[in-house]
Amino acid sequence: MGCISSSAKDESESNEVREPLLINGGSYHEDRSDNDQVTRVVNRNRVPNTVINLPSPGSRPPPLVTYEDIPSPTEKERPLSPPGNTLALSRDGEMIRKALQDAYSWVESYTDPNPEFAFKMNQLFTKCESHFTFLANEGSQRDKRECDLLVEELLKLRTHLGPRLLPLATRNAFMRERISVTMGEGSEEHQFRIDCIQFFEPIVFYGNSLGKKEDLVKLYVFVVTDLKKDSVLIRYYLERSFLYDFYHVLCYFKDNNRGQLKPYGTSCPSYWTIRQDMYQNTKHHLREAVLQASSSYTLSNRHHPTVSTYFPDGRVTQAN
Repeated sequence: MGCISSSAKDESESNEVREPLLINGGSYHEDRSDNDQVTRVVNRNRVPNTVINLPSPGSRPPPLVTYEDIPSPTEKERPLSPPGNTLALSRDGEMIRKALQDAYSWVESYTDPNPEFAFKMNQLFTKCESHFTFLANEGSQRDKRECDLLVEELLKLRTHLGPRLLPLATRNAFMRERISVTMGEGSEEHQFRIDCIQFFEPIVFYGNSLGKKEDLVKLYVFVVTDLKKDSVLIRYYLERSFLYDFYHVLCYFKDNNRGQLKPYGTSCPSYWTIRQDMYQNTKHHLREAVLQASSSYTLSNRHHPTVSTYFPDGRVTQAN
């Protein structure tokens, strides 16, 4: 697998961190080569991170509220509301849903994706992606349901606007969440980032065009970046193939090697199931990367990750 490139650049920040984001604000493309480096600076959506700190063994856990892992989507929780009832969104969620509904009228105001339309669309996507990350970090069943409802609203809007205003070449995906992971402390600290990306429509696996029913396609991609090396460590894909029926499987790509991680069968799993399976496997690769970077650094599973979310207004929340 190769580098992620971009034709866009944020000139206002000369010391930008290189990021494998959605190029042109929303289109994820891959240029396969032997060097898996992030080669260009791209426009950064101001998305709050889910921050995970993994302390080094032998040290005391930091004085934060901790939990073992990202909450499992399969854990039994009581229903949010009786069947048939509509979920009441949070205040921010209701504002985003209204903004998505208001954007339906843009088909009457714009005949092509001119700069004004692109600016408004990027603003809307940034608001959505920020709220998606916030809800994913909160992790309750209610937050997951609100996130899924708003994702459905975003997908409906994209269908309504159509390929004339949102061509596949310029926006084929959106960010579901960004996770930052820190391992170790002080001089031993190592930082990683996971960009969780969902495609609007199935994209052919070996290319960037719209997939047909019988094609091998990708539905999600999770890009794990080693920020110290400024390079992609591993990618995960939810793939879908078709023979007599659809078949879904979570695969990984690392060091030009491809393998299957978990099969799901004919039904497409939820984002939360894929996220959990991806994260459980990622922790192993992150520990391995840190071991390779420092022979004096010893890792263990004795300490739990601590998770915080950083918001644009400077607030920091910590949760079980």
